[in-house]
Amino acid sequence: MKMRYYSFLVILLTSLSAYSQRDTIQGDNITVKSNMVGIGGTNVLDTYISPEKYRGMDIRFISMTEKWNPNKKLSYQRMFSINAALPHNRAENCNYLAGMINYSWGLHYNIIVNGQGSTVKQQQLRLQFGALLEGNLGGLYSTRSSNNVGQAKMSINICPSAIVSYDFPLWNRMFTARYEIDAPLFGIMFSPNYGQSYYEIFTEGNSDHNIVLTSLGNAPSMRHFLTLDIPIKSVTLRVGYEGDFQQSNVNGIKSHVWTNSFLIGYVKRFKLTKIR
Repeated sequence: MKMRYYSFLVILLTSLSAYSQRDTIQGDNITVKSNMVGIGGTNVLDTYISPEKYRGMDIRFISMTEKWNPNKKLSYQRMFSINAALPHNRAENCNYLAGMINYSWGLHYNIIVNGQGSTVKQQQLRLQFGALLEGNLGGLYSTRSSNNVGQAKMSINICPSAIVSYDFPLWNRMFTARYEIDAPLFGIMFSPNYGQSYYEIFTEGNSDHNIVLTSLGNAPSMRHFLTLDIPIKSVTLRVGYEGDFQQSNVNGIKSHVWTNSFLIGYVKRFKLTKIR
């Protein structure tokens, strides 16, 4: 009698374990969080302040979160970045104080070319296509100009986005190479008109086409990320490159901020499991 009872109990527990494992695999949600610091060179032009191009060093912090379920086609991405720069003119007698805060949120459609996608222990090529909604807030300030000493930077954009990531084994560990490209397709931005002062806009209330529609025609911009995740014991190191090329030509004012940065940081990967 006892043998039958124990046999029934073992079969029941085995069945429940198998069922639970099936639900666990189906409910796996993967979250990848990365924090990176970037340092590089920047080239800044804003003809509202000066026709001169300013060059110098740029420092930035980037935090990115990606979430997806291997059994679903859509994934979620959120990114926050903040940067500061102190570029100077050719004569080195004037500096800009420059800074920008960027926040983006978006969805991607996922295509797994090979690999199962439910584990990082398998070689896998993953393609993602989607769009981001991004907002930018920052500005420029000239330490010398006596006329227009500053320029505010505010914009909201819809950005098509594409990502290619590849998990591959090396030295008995799994590395991940990742490339992302984002390009604003259309949006809105704030800009004074040519020759218009901020005093006129905000004190006297004399607005003049200061909220401008942007597109590839008047604001062709692009951001590139190329990174490599390197597992080192219990830590995953991320190194890479960011090319951030923002530019516009609206209201008779030409502006660009071209930045090339070396990135270094760390990555954390989580698996959240739903048990039914």
